[in-house]
Amino acid sequence: MGLYALHEGRVVGFLWTSVRCDRGSSLLCHELIEPGEAMSGRAEVLPEYRRQKVGFHIHAEMQKLVRALYGDRVARMWGVTGVDNEPMQRLATALGCTRLREQVVLGLFGLVFFSVLWPLAPDTTRRVGRPRLAVRLRVPDWLYALR
Repeated sequence: MGLYALHEGRVVGFLWTSVRCDRGSSLLCHELIEPGEAMSGRAEVLPEYRRQKVGFHIHAEMQKLVRALYGDRVARMWGVTGVDNEPMQRLATALGCTRLREQVVLGLFGLVFFSVLWPLAPDTTRRVGRPRLAVRLRVPDWLYALR
């Protein structure tokens, strides 16, 4: 699902979130989300609006929307940001988020995704435990148009 930020009729930002409520939903979802989780993925704010906390408000409203629509069926909501994206990491901290995992993803042709996921020690960036390898498929967008 998506949420858009409008200013004077113009889209100035957006956020897309994937939700998986049960085992049967999103079987071919390429994101590493488990049943009962939601993941905020692609987000963007126009450069001239980035210092106006548009991104903060979009993410906060998405958290409220997921809670309102799914309630207890979504126990955890998480997001992904690049390790070098410091503004997004500051935004996540301001929203009360904590860093739990580090992930490396290799995509082939936009259809097959190999992910290696490491748990992180609490309040650090130090990898702990064994990495988890997952292979996920993505259904091409044009297949959704077939009826």
